[in-house]
Amino acid sequence: MTVNIEATKAILVQERSRLDLERHGITDVNSANTPSEESGELSDYGSHPGDQATITYLRERDLALVDTVGRMLHKVDRALEKIENGTYGKCDRCDELIGPPRLEAIPSATLCLTCQDIEDGI
Repeated sequence: MTVNIEATKAILVQERSRLDLERHGITDVNSANTPSEESGELSDYGSHPGDQATITYLRERDLALVDTVGRMLHKVDRALEKIENGTYGKCDRCDELIGPPRLEAIPSATLCLTCQDIEDGI
């Protein structure tokens, strides 16, 4: 069984577009600079601490989501780069071939299962 590179490239390009839209959607929602701006208040004075905590939590959640989406975009970009330079399907760490079932399941995979387990600390 082999991987269809053109179909994989199309999937990765589509995934990149989706992730980019997702990242911009998160940052657009969280564009206010201060908790008082997010809550519509003119100042933080008199705001309920629970409201401030909620706003802070939501901002931190959005920052974590943007970071996660950014890491996923990096993986997709790396896989597209590997397609362009003819190394798609080779592990970035050990240079062994990545199994086609893994690439079909995770087209952005750039590590074989063994090296991914090492990377994940398993």
